[in-house]
Amino acid sequence: MIEDADGIFKAQQALYERVYANHKDYGAHGHYKAHAGTLAVMVKHKTVLDIGCGDGAFCKYAKINGAAAVFGLDIASPREEMEIKGWYYFCTSTHHLPFDDNTTDLITAFDVLEHIPERQLPLVMSEIKRVASKTGKAFFTIATHPCSKMVDNREEELHATVMTSAKWVQMLTEFGSIQLIGHPQSNRFTVQMKL
Repeated sequence: MIEDADGIFKAQQALYERVYANHKDYGAHGHYKAHAGTLAVMVKHKTVLDIGCGDGAFCKYAKINGAAAVFGLDIASPREEMEIKGWYYFCTSTHHLPFDDNTTDLITAFDVLEHIPERQLPLVMSEIKRVASKTGKAFFTIATHPCSKMVDNREEELHATVMTSAKWVQMLTEFGSIQLIGHPQSNRFTVQMKL
């Protein structure tokens, strides 16, 4: 499954390099802002990993709000204009997180998990659980709808996994306890997990 994951990663990486080149504002939506107050408390004095960090907006927010250490991970290279001050950026896959076991207090992913093929989600969630500290938590927003963008004059489907919020919750509960935050919208929902 790892070899398959490596091949999928390389294909997705090439796609998202093109997405970022064609859509300069892609990944800069600030989906964390709806939960900014809760997250400001959660990051304080914690080691934070933001998966799918895009332009690094949440990484900067976490650092400003007192995180002890902040790591951003994205499938594509950082954009030229991205400032990386006080946090660390990794361009890598989610199935080989570059962290030791039990080292991360808070793992976030804002509209990211749906971009991972469904058959790879257990591997990714196992990695997230592996790097989580003994008191580790996760905070995810997950889109439940298809999404496509024009990339190099061709329409590309970006959401590799489209499931209902109930199916997502069922899958995620295999990796920790779940708390739904607010009411699931028709196209997106938010969960906090104890890993």
